[in-house]
Amino acid sequence: MEKAFYALELAPQYLPLHISIGDLLLKKDQVPNAIKKYLMVADTYGVQGKTERAISMLNKVVELSPMDIDVRQRLINLLVEYGHIDKAIEEHISLAEVFYSLAELDNARESYAKASRLVEKYHKEADWQARILHRLADIDIQRLEWESALEIFEQIYTILPGDEKACLNIISLRYRLGKDGQAEDELQRCVAYWENKSEHAKVIDVLEQLREEMPRKPALRRHLAMAYENQGRIEEAIAELDTLGELLLDSGQKTLAIEAISKIIDFRPPNLEQYQQLLDQMRG
Repeated sequence: MEKAFYALELAPQYLPLHISIGDLLLKKDQVPNAIKKYLMVADTYGVQGKTERAISMLNKVVELSPMDIDVRQRLINLLVEYGHIDKAIEEHISLAEVFYSLAELDNARESYAKASRLVEKYHKEADWQARILHRLADIDIQRLEWESALEIFEQIYTILPGDEKACLNIISLRYRLGKDGQAEDELQRCVAYWENKSEHAKVIDVLEQLREEMPRKPALRRHLAMAYENQGRIEEAIAELDTLGELLLDSGQKTLAIEAISKIIDFRPPNLEQYQQLLDQMRG
């Protein structure tokens, strides 16, 4: 350190020497002083128009002080200015995660939104946009802003048809908002999409998740019973149809309940006589 300061007297404008002093301070665990030194170097490089070197210094500071929001914002601005758009997007996301860890949801959402705008402006890959939009929607759900979250998930599904999480949330949110008909239309669309691609396991996985969340929705039970049947899981299909029949009877939909029980009889279950008696009673 003594030699470094002696050299500094001879060449006070020599920035690599200032960086070396910062490194020495870091080795002596004088982190705040090291950060001050690196920031000074970054500022000087910025004034000199040496943006790449300024970015390198700011990256070093962010690694040492990841919660320093001002430094992250300075780094993002330089990255955009220098054309490092992917890195700028990543830093916006990292900044959003810092805000999120501090429970500052509004600031986290704004950082994700800025990342989204960069993706749109520079025409980045759809996966980038979907990744960011998912995080925006998750924040809106936490804030119980279901309409906003629904719009975002619908945007994701437009970008990436077949996105499992987006589909699941669109259906769930429409049910929560009392839009049962729209929820069932979306359910039909998602199931048809995955069936056409022979992604039968995904169909069952999504339907099972929705059933756990909303066990009293007949449409979910009906589609799940059909999915089980298509995969030869007849016992599970019968169990879903049995519950479906009860739900339909409870809601006064006797005709549809009869159809569900009739479908069980078509499977010829071991307790066939009991279902036949039930069907006769319902028709009587």
